[in-house]
Amino acid sequence: MSSIALTRPVFGGDTLYAETEVLAAEPVDAESGRASLLTRGFNQRGEQVAELRYVVELWRSTTGPDRVPDARPATEERFLSHVQRDDGAWVEQTGLFFEDLRRGETIIHAPRKTLLAEEATLHALRSMEWQPQSHDYAFAHAIGLPAPVVPQTWGVAVAVALSTRTFGRVSVNLGWTDVEFGVDLMPGDTLEARSTVEGARPSGSRPDRGVVTVLTEARNQRGEMVNRFRRALMVYRRAAAVYSQAGY
Repeated sequence: MSSIALTRPVFGGDTLYAETEVLAAEPVDAESGRASLLTRGFNQRGEQVAELRYVVELWRSTTGPDRVPDARPATEERFLSHVQRDDGAWVEQTGLFFEDLRRGETIIHAPRKTLLAEEATLHALRSMEWQPQSHDYAFAHAIGLPAPVVPQTWGVAVAVALSTRTFGRVSVNLGWTDVEFGVDLMPGDTLEARSTVEGARPSGSRPDRGVVTVLTEARNQRGEMVNRFRRALMVYRRAAAVYSQAGY
């Protein structure tokens, strides 16, 4: 980073968003490139609160450890990651609209999440998960575990969070059913979640939304099922004005 400027104070209750301008981009080698960036942060009144100038190195699209061999890029409009405003700037998108969710399709969520021992223990204590196997290392060692287990309820919460880039247009979670648990979730495990759309119907009470049923399953780095559950979601339609009004 060449400079960080804090141009206005930030207060509790402020809503922040950021815009990034690409100043330059150049190749580094066959696997990566370098980009010079200018990021500006704004509050809900459009007042600039910060400005950062920095350089990052990025994987090329044909390389990188997370590249899926022989994968075909998504070309359908519903999968666009950015849309262009009238002034030429690109607005990052999060989530599929109701019309974009097709019955029978499976989506593998990214990024994955590695659960650290410290955050698992802290979450157990904060949520009053008093079972010693969730936070007491001596107890865990006494029963043959390398570390306290991760609370199962938090494992479900993590799996839900992993799905939010796809289900970012959800307005309400209507309920969970058929929650199942598999192998213990241990500190150091990396979770990957995938969701299958099982059904979609228009909402009878909210004309700007629809109801979608999804089955989400989370697996660890060994491919073992950690948890799975069904959810009923209320999802905004593409014509809903709420996102354009908020500047998304």
